[in-house]
Amino acid sequence: MNILVISIIILIISFILALRSVNNELSTPPELKNLKIKKNKKITGVIIFLKEKIVHYSSESS
Repeated sequence: MNILVISIIILIISFILALRSVNNELSTPPELKNLKIKKNKKITGVIIFLKEKIVHYSSESS
């Protein structure tokens, strides 16, 4: 009985810690929250996100 109570407590604590870490990992980064885009014209193309660099390929630029 004592082992069952301890294992349930450990399970609840690990579940709470997992929920906290998921909220941190899946939240929107502050760089994207503060990003403001002016919509002067319709943007078409493909955006590729690399590690530290963003590349935008568009049919208009070629």
